Amino acid sequence: MKTARILLLLLALATVWAQFRPFDVEDLNPQRRRHIIHPLPLSKFWGPIKQPYPTNSWWLNLVLANGDQSIATYPYLMKMKTSNVCFTLPSFTENKDYVLTTFTDEWCIYLQGNTGHKVTKYDDMTVTVKYPMATGGVTFPMSQGSPFVVAEYEETKPEVVTINAILEITDENGQVYDPSRHPSIPASSKYVIKLNNAHMWVVYFDSKVTLAVTVNSIEVSSKYTGAMKFAVTSSSQMSAALDKHRKTHVVGSDAGYSVSDVTGQVFYRWTVKGDG
Repeated sequence: MKTARILLLLLALATVWAQFRPFDVEDLNPQRRRHIIHPLPLSKFWGPIKQPYPTNSWWLNLVLANGDQSIATYPYLMKMKTSNVCFTLPSFTENKDYVLTTFTDEWCIYLQGNTGHKVTKYDDMTVTVKYPMATGGVTFPMSQGSPFVVAEYEETKPEVVTINAILEITDENGQVYDPSRHPSIPASSKYVIKLNNAHMWVVYFDSKVTLAVTVNSIEVSSKYTGAMKFAVTSSSQMSAALDKHRKTHVVGSDAGYSVSDVTGQVFYRWTVKGDG
């Protein structure tokens, strides 16, 4: 009886060991791995990125299926569509079981005439998508946690529309314009736009531009090279912080770590463009 118990115990231990054994280099042998086909086919949006592709990344909706589902850059939600890029500061529906965010086309950057957008690079915290044009194009470096939605233009005219109504636009000198009465706004490198959904947005340009406006659109009057940055603001302190860092934005990141005795640290190094 005692011998039978010992045998049963050894059998149980062998079973557990088979399930939780240490990693073996033979696990990398393709002949031993089960071949699994992803239910979604590879899309054309991978661009120059080579396999193996990342999995479970925060931005994978950009390259799955039609590539037009939303991603969360925090605090914004964004969608990269065929002919426009839309973004919003989302509203929230809350109950005891879940929190639901709602996407609306609060702003859409029109990109008519592009030759097909692609992901051009990525890392742990950032991803970059480019919309080439026949001449020039627009690049979107996206970073989780960035206060800015950034569009880098090359010889392309910025055109942005909103499903909301623009109530007023204020230039960098504090001059306020009603878009229903002022279809053209003099040159400025910063505009504060008040919408009828109670959101206030700051729009920055690298150089002064003249805007053609309606109650639901803004358009730069000529082709532009440089960054256009949108950021939501809700206080004078937030606006001051955005102004301070308006000339820089994140374009990449690199993860690192350090270990000392019983203390470990994980950190990120940011690659930025511009000063500030």
